[in-house]
Amino acid sequence: MIYKEIRRLGVFIEHTDHNVQLLAEQYDGVINRMDRMAVKLDAQGARIENLEMEMGLLSRDMKIVKADIASIKNNLEAKADVKDLTRIDRRVQVLKTKK
Repeated sequence: MIYKEIRRLGVFIEHTDHNVQLLAEQYDGVINRMDRMAVKLDAQGARIENLEMEMGLLSRDMKIVKADIASIKNNLEAKADVKDLTRIDRRVQVLKTKK
């Protein structure tokens, strides 16, 4: 009878050992997967930092372009005021008809 109990205990210990080994293998798998994910996350972080830097440069460049366009627009308006141009055009038409 005691031998049966010892045998049962041995089977129970083997079963428990097997389950513990399975858990350890699963744990190792989870750790490996987390390590791979951490590497990917670091790479994504580097990409985001690079994009942020590029966006800052683009933003600065766009401000310069907007200022340049505003300056060009003002220069063009100063060179040929639409009202003055219309008056001059009418005068020219009147002079042409007088000839």
